Amino acid sequence: MYVSPQIVVGFHGCDRSTSARVIQQNTHLSNSENKYDWLGHGIYFWSGSYERAYLWAKNSNKVSEPTVIGAFIRLGNCLDLLDTAKIDYLKLGYEILEKEVASLGKALPKNKSFRNGISFNREIVKSSKEYTDLIMK
Repeated sequence: MYVSPQIVVGFHGCDRSTSARVIQQNTHLSNSENKYDWLGHGIYFWSGSYERAYLWAKNSNKVSEPTVIGAFIRLGNCLDLLDTAKIDYLKLGYEILEKEVASLGKALPKNKSFRNGISFNREIVKSSKEYTDLIMK
């Protein structure tokens, strides 16, 4: 849900204790820094979907009392994956990466864990050096 061209409403699923700490004590949410985070390290919000955030919290093993925090988020320099006109940028980036890796005589890394055809191993590299080290193995 867009409020203005650069502001969206986001919802973050979490435990009630986290919500209370953020709202009542004016603390900040913690970054997620798992190797499998889909889009890298940071704080994840569902854009315009309270229900998706709640379901995420409800299904999380780390949450005992699921709740949701809403936020107005000012978009900065980002790639909107919902904008089909921008998907070509993603495709171009992938093609460049594929050629660079091939020029080194290597293959792109593959996800290793699948369940019902869905990958559950999305390791994120933190830097170009870490990626280079990964593909040079």
